Amino acid sequence: MISAVAGKPFGGPPPEVVDCQGTANLAAAARAAGVRRFVIITSSGSGRQGGLINFIGRNVLVWKGKAEEALRDSGLEYVVVGPARMTPEPGGARCIRLIPRDQYRRTMQVTRDDLASVVVGAAGLPQAANRTFSVINTDGPADGAWREDLARMPAR
Repeated sequence: MISAVAGKPFGGPPPEVVDCQGTANLAAAARAAGVRRFVIITSSGSGRQGGLINFIGRNVLVWKGKAEEALRDSGLEYVVVGPARMTPEPGGARCIRLIPRDQYRRTMQVTRDDLASVVVGAAGLPQAANRTFSVINTDGPADGAWREDLARMPAR
């Protein structure tokens, strides 16, 4: 199962309902349905306090962090994917790398296409089980080496 839930920064249900409780509900339903792996696209800044995004987004990063915790505690095999700032350029032109979340910096970027490639790949790769990471593009040609990065990503 792949989840890419995102609430609205203004209006609509708050992030504690959309991101946190929504993810917990999806994880419970997935477990009841016999889903083997739950892949969540979240934020590389998940769990962070303060900052402009939390100010205008009703603590969205705090609640995304709590959603990740709920998924990890669900008993499901999981993959937590935090994209860098997403760009609309076509994918497949630059190197894709996976990095530990604590190495993520706000200036990093990833194309939406390259993010999608990692998410779909991680859904089926055994070495992605119970890993949390950020996805970025780096200089250099596309080479598929991101799959080798999986073994170095934190498992919690």
